[in-house]
Amino acid sequence: MIRLFRFILFFSFLVSFSSYGQSIAQLEKRNGFRDARLGASVKSFRNLVLTETEGNTKYYRRKTDVLTMKGVEFADITYAFYKDRLSHIFITLNGVENSRKFVNLLESLYGEGERLYPWVESFDNVLEWNGENITLTYGEIASTKESVIHYYSLNTNF
Repeated sequence: MIRLFRFILFFSFLVSFSSYGQSIAQLEKRNGFRDARLGASVKSFRNLVLTETEGNTKYYRRKTDVLTMKGVEFADITYAFYKDRLSHIFITLNGVENSRKFVNLLESLYGEGERLYPWVESFDNVLEWNGENITLTYGEIASTKESVIHYYSLNTNF
């Protein structure tokens, strides 16, 4: 009976670990959001509007971005290019319910995110998914009831 229990425990650990790995592999495979791939040249994007410049980093919005996805409404999508290569994608969402819908979508794609900073009062909820080349964070800002999703490349040797 103990052998059976150990086998079941080992098998369930193996299944949960492999599904977690596949989820992170999916994040790595996508390497960005929608058609925006981290590391892509600024020249491969159309309809960009420059909003800010900070050293070697330029921030843009796209006039043609659709600000909804599977019932979730986005307030803003900003693309940051470091030395003309996409290095960050920031998505802002308004409303806790709207934001949590997006978290559910992220978790269905990439598995459960790692909860970070539970003691920080300015954030209600911070989750992170880490791949080898990409990190995705989700943060709810308690005071404004908005959330920011941040995709960023761990490879900035462009």
